[in-house]
Amino acid sequence: MGAEGHMGTDPDPRIGRHTKLLELLLAQSETYHNHKETMAHAGVVLQIALVAGMVSVDHWPPPWVPEVHVSARLIIAVAFVALWLLIHVFVRWQLRNRRSAALTNAAFLRTLRKWATTPPTDDDLKPYQVGSSQKPRVRIFLDEYLIPLPSATLHYDVDKVGYPSGMVQEWIDQESNLGTRAVRAEWLLWIGSILILAIGLLRILYEASVRVA
Repeated sequence: MGAEGHMGTDPDPRIGRHTKLLELLLAQSETYHNHKETMAHAGVVLQIALVAGMVSVDHWPPPWVPEVHVSARLIIAVAFVALWLLIHVFVRWQLRNRRSAALTNAAFLRTLRKWATTPPTDDDLKPYQVGSSQKPRVRIFLDEYLIPLPSATLHYDVDKVGYPSGMVQEWIDQESNLGTRAVRAEWLLWIGSILILAIGLLRILYEASVRVA
């Protein structure tokens, strides 16, 4: 639908341009959201395949793991944790980006819905001027790589400065107050990732306990 369908017969050409920008951003954020979701699911499948392969091995540790100054079991445990952490960080990164896409998608959609019935004012169309404030880096780091923290500030590649103020206010409101239910899926996958880690470590320790017995 073009700008005229959204804004009726309002002659202000800025409205049409801003509406087209919103429609473009909405389409891009939706595509980005779906891509991040697919990549996160691929990472989860890789984690499951890793542990399933470990559980299905008859001889543990595998005979191709060399005996050196430390036990082969320790080598395989360190390698497993490192590989698990790599996949876990990858999944967290994808899910966090998915969350940011879900928030922006909802904000853009709310803005378009609002402007479809109530034409934006001059203040709504003015470029947003407030820059990004100082962000708590530790919380952002934990949220990006280790554990879902909905209260952590999301990082965007493009700053909000310069976008229409009315759209940015909806964007900020979506982040600060409304949020997104996408974080529930993040928690479920985080719990699943921790369980996969526990199962893998138990598989490594189980063989040792059987031999000692």
